[in-house]
Amino acid sequence: MQNERDERGFSAEGAVVEILERAGERFAKILIQPGTVLELPAGSIDVSLGDHVSVDASLHITRFKPGAPGAPGAPGALGAPGASGAEVRPTLRDYEHVGRVAGVFMVAILLFLAWRWSMVPSDFGVYGHFRAGAIVEAAEGTLRYAGQASCVDCHNDVQTLRLSGSHQVVSCESCHGPLGDHARGETDVAPIRPSTRGVCLTCHTSRIGMPLAFPTIIVNEHSESGPCTDCHASHNPGIS
Repeated sequence: MQNERDERGFSAEGAVVEILERAGERFAKILIQPGTVLELPAGSIDVSLGDHVSVDASLHITRFKPGAPGAPGAPGALGAPGASGAEVRPTLRDYEHVGRVAGVFMVAILLFLAWRWSMVPSDFGVYGHFRAGAIVEAAEGTLRYAGQASCVDCHNDVQTLRLSGSHQVVSCESCHGPLGDHARGETDVAPIRPSTRGVCLTCHTSRIGMPLAFPTIIVNEHSESGPCTDCHASHNPGIS
């Protein structure tokens, strides 16, 4: 049983819990909700205990539906006056707020799934946790680095010199840059000759994380300005 307000104004629904007669006129006590009872003239409407009725804004009984045995307000029903533990059964409208919250969550989940479907490539996960097409794209790309073996094929004399010194573990392209085009003969430009002071100090100045045994210098104390190759051979460093 509940009170509600619609487009037509105030209305209330309840169950008849008692019939009274005064001065030849019948009155009906209507249980609107636990603890709220309206006493209204029945008029020409033949209401009985347990009937479900509607009350308009003028407090007139407008319609009624006969109540089933055991309905609220019927003799012996839990909702009758004086009965203990009055029972009010919830209706669908009592759960509307739950439905609204569930609807918000459902819309959010659907939006997330739609966003994920649009953002994740169709070939993701074919070969693992990455995009399968990335392998094909990488294979179709042009290699920028030639690799140490390509350098040795043409510059074996430099390789022999490197193997006799501490720079034998340093790749040629670490100092001379990417040489893929040069090794494939796709350019006539020779590999760059790096600024020896700049490229040398990249590795031989002390910094956080540098191994203690790695040879490093304090530049201002080590030498005056100028190329490091004035004193050191680049491919086999040492005092020359």
